Amino acid sequence: MNSQPGRVMMEENILELLDTGISKHYMDDSLSFIWCNPAFYKMLGYEKKDFLCKYPDLRQYYGGEPDVFEGLRDCFREAYGRGETSAVYQVSMTDCNGENVWVELKGTIVKPPEGGPPILYILYSDIRKWVVQQNEQSRDIQKRTEFIQWMMSEYAGNVYVSDMETYELLYLNKHASETLQVYADALIGKKCYEVIQGRTSPCPFCTNQYLKEDEAYEWEFYNPNLKRTFIIKDRMLNWEGRRARIELSYDMYSTEYKLAKKDQEREAILKTVPAGMIRIDIRDCRTVLWYNDIFLKMIGYTRSQFEEELHNRCD
Repeated sequence: MNSQPGRVMMEENILELLDTGISKHYMDDSLSFIWCNPAFYKMLGYEKKDFLCKYPDLRQYYGGEPDVFEGLRDCFREAYGRGETSAVYQVSMTDCNGENVWVELKGTIVKPPEGGPPILYILYSDIRKWVVQQNEQSRDIQKRTEFIQWMMSEYAGNVYVSDMETYELLYLNKHASETLQVYADALIGKKCYEVIQGRTSPCPFCTNQYLKEDEAYEWEFYNPNLKRTFIIKDRMLNWEGRRARIELSYDMYSTEYKLAKKDQEREAILKTVPAGMIRIDIRDCRTVLWYNDIFLKMIGYTRSQFEEELHNRCD
């Protein structure tokens, strides 16, 4: 005697008692309903007979959104085709009042012993709070991105952002496009080494290998393509999911370059003085604005320890 039907019935009786929505489907083109537990109907606000009479399969349930249905169906089909027995898919469902219910579908695929199409069990987890949080985070990120782009557009020097893998230009501010004498929109997507250095291959002096997300790399360079010298600051950042570099620079004709050059010269001179030296903010007489290596050696701190433990203060 085959005990398989009896075992399946017993398992479904247990699933009937769960508070989590579960549905059972044939893995056919429409994902036809075989069975659903009470929690599934409660989740969507339907009576069992009303729901199954209206929606015999998931294709008809998503009748107005065929792309959504095909996406979730193909997710489970492709998993089964790869020899996997489970897959996860996130999707929005509509309850009886027309409200959206965001759920995570955890599908388990089993092949019936008597042959026929595989059977798909779907467990539904309510992720509405998670989706709301993700949307809020996305809005916050969008606001921060807009603010950063505004700051870069108003920056008095040159700013560009490029992909560190492909070297594609992702952003240039107005000042940079004026320096290059080409509209920014015409340069986006082109290689940074072509546009900025006039080269046909990546620059041998590229600083990508030195860049970090929490520290700027500063250097000075004469650009033979533009025939100007620049003081440059580079840093790594995440730009819309891409690992990118941001470069800020002043050219030798700008007031900012001349001030930065004077700062460089002053610090070079101060480094030659064989004594510990610091520059303190006169407004609070505590914040250290500058210090040399001898000062750090005298107090027995590294640069990072002085910044992280003492917070650049001499209290």
